Formats: sequence, C-alpha cells, structure tokens
Amino acid sequence: MCQTSHSSSSEVWRCSRCGFDNPSAVAPCEMCASSRTPQAPTPAGRGGSPPQPRAANVDPSWACHRCSFKNPANELKCQMCDTTRPPTPAPPVAVGAIPQGSASTGPQRLQSASGRSWQCPQCSFLNAADMPYCEVCASSTSYEGLTPRWHSGHREAPPSGPTSPRPSIARSGSGTTSLHVEQLESVARSQLADINAFCVATGECFVDPSFTPNPTSLFRDPSTKRQKSALKSGRMPSQGQMNGGWVAALLGNLGAGSGVRATPTQWLRPQAIRTGAKLVQDPRWHVFNGTHAQGGLGNCWFLCALAVLAERPRLLKSILGEQQYNPHGAYLVRICVGGDWRMVLVDDILPCTQDATLAYARAARNQLWVPLIEKAFAKLHGCYEKIESGTVDEALTALTGWPCEELYLQRRTRSQGEVEEVDMEMLWARILSSHNAGLLMCASCGHVEGVPEHAYEAAGLLSSHAYSILGVHSVGGGAHRLLRLRNPWGRFEWRGDWSDQSSRWTRQLKEEVGGQAVGDDGVFFMALDDVARFFCSITVCLHRPGWAETRATGLLPLPSSAAVDAFQLSAFQVTQSLVSVSQQAERLLESADYLADIGVLVLQLPPGVDPCREAACEKLCVAASARRDLKPVVSADAWLHPSDGEAQPTYLAIPLAYNMPSSECAARSSSAARVSLQVYSQHPVLLSPRSVPAALLRQGLILQIKQSSSPSLYKEGELAIYVATGGGCMVYVENRSFSCFVNLSIDVSEMFNLGASRGLTSNGLVRTNDILPPRHCQIVAILAERPGGYRYQIAYQMSWTRTIAPNVPMHTPEVLQQGIHQPVVLGP
Repeated sequence: MCQTSHSSSSEVWRCSRCGFDNPSAVAPCEMCASSRTPQAPTPAGRGGSPPQPRAANVDPSWACHRCSFKNPANELKCQMCDTTRPPTPAPPVAVGAIPQGSASTGPQRLQSASGRSWQCPQCSFLNAADMPYCEVCASSTSYEGLTPRWHSGHREAPPSGPTSPRPSIARSGSGTTSLHVEQLESVARSQLADINAFCVATGECFVDPSFTPNPTSLFRDPSTKRQKSALKSGRMPSQGQMNGGWVAALLGNLGAGSGVRATPTQWLRPQAIRTGAKLVQDPRWHVFNGTHAQGGLGNCWFLCALAVLAERPRLLKSILGEQQYNPHGAYLVRICVGGDWRMVLVDDILPCTQDATLAYARAARNQLWVPLIEKAFAKLHGCYEKIESGTVDEALTALTGWPCEELYLQRRTRSQGEVEEVDMEMLWARILSSHNAGLLMCASCGHVEGVPEHAYEAAGLLSSHAYSILGVHSVGGGAHRLLRLRNPWGRFEWRGDWSDQSSRWTRQLKEEVGGQAVGDDGVFFMALDDVARFFCSITVCLHRPGWAETRATGLLPLPSSAAVDAFQLSAFQVTQSLVSVSQQAERLLESADYLADIGVLVLQLPPGVDPCREAACEKLCVAASARRDLKPVVSADAWLHPSDGEAQPTYLAIPLAYNMPSSECAARSSSAARVSLQVYSQHPVLLSPRSVPAALLRQGLILQIKQSSSPSLYKEGELAIYVATGGGCMVYVENRSFSCFVNLSIDVSEMFNLGASRGLTSNGLVRTNDILPPRHCQIVAILAERPGGYRYQIAYQMSWTRTIAPNVPMHTPEVLQQGIHQPVVLGP
C-alpha cells in the first residue's frame, strides 16, 4: 500500500480535510479527493451526480476557539496554543472526525440553550452542554468515571454537584440499556442522518479522517521490514476507486480456509471489490444476507463470535445502526469496550488484496456486516493488526455487552500446584442447562496436551480455531451425548464418529436431532467425549433476551483508602441479577499497564441501616461475590429483594483489585484504575454510585475470607489464621484470647509475580509484624497475582504477652486508621 510516486520534488501540500501530504503537482487530495482550495469544485460522488458549488469568498483560515488566533486552513492545530482544530458543524459524528464542507465556525459550536459547555477530560475539547459525549473523541461527559469540567465563562461545578451523581435505571426488554446509552444512540443516529445529508449535498461519499485508509490503520508500525514487504506491491486508491471505479486486473479469488494469508495492498469501496471470479458490478449490496468467511487476518476468535450471533438475527442487527446498504458509505457500529457502549462511525473503504478481493473478514452474497463490524473493532483498537489474536469470550462480550463464563474441558494446573480435574457429569449438566436457557456458546479447538497438530488435520479439525455450538442433544435414551458445531469458515468438518458420513447414524437418531444435513457446509455433530479430547474449553455468553441492564463507572479501591467507591442497588421486586465488573482489555491498556485482579463484593444491610455509620459493620452480610481474577470481566449472581413495606434493604456492590501497591497504582494511567460496573436483571434495578467507609469493605472481606477458607489454630485455638487462596491469597488472623496480646510476624519468601497490599520490601518480599490486642482481628496482607503465573511461600512466627511496652510499634509497616488493615474488635 505504498504511495505512488508523482514527482521528485519535495514540495507537498497538506489536505485540510484529512491531513494527507500530497505532491505539489496534484490538485485534488489523493486520499479523500478534496480540492486543494475551498473555492475549487469537489469531484463527483459515487452516484455520478455533480458536486454542489462551494461558496466563493470564504475565508480559508480558522479561528482557534481557545485563543482566537487565526490559523491557515491547512493547519490541524493552533499555531499559537497547540489546540486541536474543532470539527466543522456539518455533519457531526459519533466517533472520529467528520468531512469538512464549510469553514470552521469556532466558538458558536459551543452555544446551547443554557449557555454552558463542558471540557472533555480525554481530549480537552469544549463541547455544548447538551451533548452527551465529546464531538471529537466520543468520550462521555463522565469519561472513565471522571466528573466533567463545566464552563460558563469560568470553572464551576455541574448543576447536580459532584457529590450527588445521577442514578441510572435499567429498563426491561430485549436489548435495553441505561437511559444515557439510549440517548447516546439517538444522538449518534441523528448525526449519521446529518452525514448522509451532507454527502447528498456535496456529491461526495464519506471518508473517515480518524481512521484513514493508509498503513497506520493496518499495522502497529508500518515502517518495519515485514510491513514494508507486505505493502511494496500496493498503492493508495484514487477517488475513482473509492467511489466504485473499475479495477484493471481481474485475478483469482482467495477463498476462505485456503491456507494462504491475504495481504492488503489497497483500500476499495464495495463497488470496486471483486468476489469470486469477477468484479461485482451488481449495485445491490446488502448489510445482511447470509454467512461469512474468514480472510487473511488471524482473528478467528472474533469471527466465531460473529458466527454465533448470526444464529440470533435480532441480536446481530442491534450491533449495526444502519440496516440497509448506504450508498454514501457511512455506518454506525455499536461495540462494548471496558463495560461501556460505544457508537463507532466507520466508512466502507475496506482493505483489499492486489486482486481486488477483501483481505480480511468477508461475507458471501455481497454482504457488508462482517467487514464493517471488523473495521469498527479495529478502529477502536487503533489498527487491524491489534485484533489479530484474542479470545472468543472477549469478542462476545464486546458484541453483546454481556459477560461470559468458561467451561474447561481439560485438567488445569493453577499456580501453587493446584490441580482442577474435569467432572464430565457436571460439565454435561452445565452445557445442557446453558443451551436450554438459550445462551450463546462457542468451543475452542486445540491446545490439548498430548494431541499433535497432525491429529487435528487427520480428524478434520483446525487447531487454534473456534467453533460455534448450534445444538446440544441427548439421544438414544441418553446413551449418546452429542454437540452440533459449526466451523465459521463454512467448510472443513469433523471426520470421526457422528460425522456426516458416519455409520453410527440411524433413521431414528437422525429424527431425534431434528435431521442431519450431508455436505461440506461446516456443520457437524461430535460426541462429548470427542469434544473433550480435541477441544480445550467452551465459552458461554450469559446474554439473556428480555433482561434489563444498567451501567456505571468507578475507581478501584486502594489498600490505604479510608473511603471506597461503591454502587447502591435498589430493586422494586424480587429479581435475579448478574453483577459484573469490567476493565479495559489488555490490548487497550498502555504499555506500562497490566490487567488488575478485579473482583466484586455484593454486600447486604438490613432496612434502615446507614452504610456510612459504624454500626453497619455489625449487621453486614455478603449477598454475592466474585473471586478476584486477571480477566476483563468478572461476575457474581445475586438475588435482590425490594422493601418489606416499611424500608428497603441496602445492597452495595464494591469493585476490588489488589495486585499493585498504592504508590504504583497512583502512578498508573487513569484508565487502568477505573472500572465499569454492570447490573443485568430480570426486572429494573436502580444503580446509584456512592462513597462508603473502607471499614464496610474490610468487614465484607473478612466475611468472604471466613466463608471460603478454614482456619489454622494455634495455642489451643486462641489464635486462628485464615489463608483464602485464589488469585494470590488473603491472610486474616483472629486473637481469640481474652488476656494476651499476640505478636505475629509473617514472612512471604520465594515470591514471584505478586503484588501486595502492604509490607512489600525493596527486594520483592513481603514482611509484616503486627501486635493484636486481646479479642481483636486483622486482615494482615493481601497478595494478588499479576499476569504470567505466580508462586509464594508463607512462614509465621508468633509469641504471646500480657503487656506491651509503650514505645513498641504495634504495626510494621504502619496501617491506616479506618483502612482495610486496621485491627478491629472481634465479635461474639
């Protein structure tokens, strides 16, 4: 995809629309075909209609809305204050920038009925007060949980005040979201209509300047030797090719599953793309019309998720805001990132091979939904290369907004040597119940110890490949447990027992499974035992049609915090719910960041008990919890109850993470310390962010530790030490003596890849010393895993005394008053 050389001269001019540097001898921009000067006519669009004339005598300069300095039209940033040039008013966009059809209007973009504006905390752009998200970077008014900075001539607080966040309420019905998300979608669709109107008026087709058709949208580093080699035969498309011009060379098609990786060398609009053996000149393109096939990008994990969603047309179509083919080339795609919905604007200029076929994901029968969703996903992550590998659960969560759970088919060895065997009866029960509940399921093939690569090929399977599960059947009076699977490529099938040509099929068994198709269509049956032999896991997406959902953002707690972010849940009738905490996927984190060991505690207080009062800890119970894990999403099932006629019980959901010390957490990027909390429920639930004392979290952790572990007793039961394992460990001690102090030293040695809530020394070990008074208890330390596995050894030293000298420190290192490590009186 190298740029065609036009001249040896070094003189270039920068396009004011997309920022592309063009040779001086070229009049229209090679990237977006915009004219070199505002007075010049614009090339005709796809439909061949003449362009609308531009206004003559328009000042090509633009005034900075910050410092009022007038900048040349081709400058994208203010020469005086380096502020990014704001988009032009027609049309606005949901994500990214917009085509520029008129001169910048400067500050009048910010006017609203109230005269207010808010500054985006992500890109600092000043937005109109009635805009729910930033018009430049699409961040919401409370991006990643930050409170927006409001402007009305000077800095002031928003009308509701920073201490009274607006609650969001879930609404029942299929595909429902919080009110804020519905508003965001409504505004995005309105702006898509503005874009279409703009394209009709100018005769142009939409080109997304924020994800331009060039090598930086394909690769992390287009300058590397590998990428230069891939691009050396390519060329940048002309405007004619973008708008459906003829491709001279008509070469052979690159079929799915051919084993040949397609190399992108050019970007083409759909009407210039060839499928099969000829150029597609049929203008009747479709957004939805059938199945899809994988191309040269190794993102089968993503395409398998699309294949599963293809079985649910209503769910799939909710992802794309435009259900019909748009001749102007602009589409909205809804994707969930880090627990928050994003409306992503993309054009239909797609990466293609030198043969004019789609280089990456593609669909049969002139369909666009697969490459458009793939392009939106690539845009969110920065380039196509960044979505080359991943997991099916990540893709399903991004597309549905719901968490997933993993059913492991192989014995697993955890850190510290813990071995988990597979209970086949329990496994089958969970697969069958998930299918009967209508949940989406995928199976991941390969990575099974003792099974070589050639064994997969001989069996008709693809290693490191994902298959969608279409059906679960118990036939022959329960003697045979079968799974019906689909290869997302639409070909290459299982060749063993219960395959299309297997002799084990009888007429009666075929009737029991609802019929069995014969042919290389990618759909086949396998016995559960064979699935467990060749597959490593089954992913279950917990999406439940008709359930309500609501979302909010908050901060992860620090071990030294005296107050923590919590979310109060209020139900109006008894309801089953799923409480989830999400963080950014690892591919979206900065290079210095890593996944937090997120978890969630759902605490319940009796009616009328104020969670901010000390007495609340005495009446607290754990309604649900999810063990801390290095995953983008963790979830816990909880039953929520309404009021009993007088008062309503209080439910508090508190996100957790402890795999970094406080100092390191403070140095991490702001996005890494923020999480999104989601509540999915049968009936609407009110979700209200609030701050609660760390003492409440401390008591909740104590209850969780005591529920999940057994104590080691010393000195005839007067000292109890609990070590709750999983994602590291939590050490909790109780001095049950009525008369003696206990001096307890903990030494964690041979420690690898663990964070600690306190006591971490410069040489990477953990040492603590605490003196507990009689009838007191304390969470001594929390060890939390980091990516890459972990190990540790814990040794204890203890002594008892009836008195303590005044100058002896009670805790080394010191603990914060009201923090989670502060000792408290042991209850009865």
